[in-house]
Amino acid sequence: MHSLLQSMGVMTISLKKEDEEALRKLAKLKYGDKKGAIAKVIAEAVKRELTGQEQENARRRAIEIMEKGWNLKGWKYKGRDEFYD
Repeated sequence: MHSLLQSMGVMTISLKKEDEEALRKLAKLKYGDKKGAIAKVIAEAVKRELTGQEQENARRRAIEIMEKGWNLKGWKYKGRDEFYD
């Protein structure tokens, strides 16, 4: 248990009253009255946000690559049928 406590950080945040109530309600719905329920809900939200940002960054990079195009060194083709039987 001691090593678990060492890996956790402590934060103090200020929320509007209605946001705090919504957070507590969500934590109770998901995890009941278990210790750490609010922390779990916040951690899940942070992970979702980071995953969303990673996906957005990957999407932007893919679009940049597509807009830039590929250098095929002069190779041209007439249509898709050249690639498929």
